[in-house]
Amino acid sequence: MIKNFLKVIIGLLILISINFFAINLAYTPSPAPTFNESQSNLIVFFGTTPKINGLTNAYFQNRAQKVLELVELFPNSKVLLSGDHQEFYSELEPMKQQLLDSGVPSQNILLHYAKDTFDTMRYLKKIYQNHSYQNIFTVSQKFHLQRAQYLARILDFQTVCIEANDVSYNRSKILIREYFARTKVYIDLLRYFLA
Repeated sequence: MIKNFLKVIIGLLILISINFFAINLAYTPSPAPTFNESQSNLIVFFGTTPKINGLTNAYFQNRAQKVLELVELFPNSKVLLSGDHQEFYSELEPMKQQLLDSGVPSQNILLHYAKDTFDTMRYLKKIYQNHSYQNIFTVSQKFHLQRAQYLARILDFQTVCIEANDVSYNRSKILIREYFARTKVYIDLLRYFLA
């Protein structure tokens, strides 16, 4: 009984590790974009909260900074905020406020209430198919963009990955969470294609 349980645990760990590194290997960093005043792009700001346990969340700040750099490069673009939004918890409201405070016009800000990254990527596929944006820029840290780009490829559309600066603290916690998130990728894709 214990031996069989250990075999299952070891098998799951191996599967999770293979998934983790497969997504790493599939990732292709995008070159730095250059200024283009006339180009109309969609800039995707992946959701997170501005504070964790009352302290500034550097993941949020670094993503916001990179989004604002892109807005400056492409002033005719729209910014899609995609994140969790519930009655007592919202990633979208502080994200929107940060952009408004930084001078982004409210008419250039779009909101998408997303359950997770897969939900965001399914929504972006619809946008890719139905709108005439020159590029869809996805903004997050590298570990997150690896997963997002992998999903985009499987869902058969293209994004341009823009890496926000990574953060050194809480790395072990983030990596553990990412292991499970990358395993969930395959569950989400299976449900999507079998639906």
